[in-house]
Amino acid sequence: AGLAGAMAPDGWLVLAVAVALTLLSEAVSYLAVYSRPDYQRAVARVRDLARRLERERQLVVGAERREKHDKKLQRMEADFKEATARMNNMKLKVGITVGLIYILAYRALSAHFHGRIVARLPFVPIPFLRRMTLRGLDPADVGYDACAFAFLYAAATMGLKATIQKGLGFAPPRYDVSSVNWASDDPKKA
Repeated sequence: AGLAGAMAPDGWLVLAVAVALTLLSEAVSYLAVYSRPDYQRAVARVRDLARRLERERQLVVGAERREKHDKKLQRMEADFKEATARMNNMKLKVGITVGLIYILAYRALSAHFHGRIVARLPFVPIPFLRRMTLRGLDPADVGYDACAFAFLYAAATMGLKATIQKGLGFAPPRYDVSSVNWASDDPKKA
């Protein structure tokens, strides 16, 4: 049974593997994408366009210049979308490779930890989450607060990736895109 919220040694191993895989994936991303001058130029361009676009949106223009201003905003938004797409495309191949690494690691570790409790949750999850937290475990034998490998691995990987990216300085640029029309593929209609 154990204490509520206690982590089994297997749980610590799952967390260590998640940290190691995240560091490995960020190292691969750094070597293949982030360290490349063309990617760094693309990031700088996206940041510059976002800053200029935000500045332009805040301008107050008279009725006589409104149409010209709106067209300029549309061109700038189209440039911004294009630059963002170019930056994201540079990361696509590496993203697929990293995704495959995570999937292969999940498959190998899932087989190793199948049917084993890796942690005890300090709460009984709602039924929707129970399917994830108890994957491969029989709740009649282990109780509803047991945590299987799949849930801990997924939660740790998702939580660690953003934190490690930010800590290493690899986080994608942040910008306000709330008023960019992403639905249009045609820059003339953006």
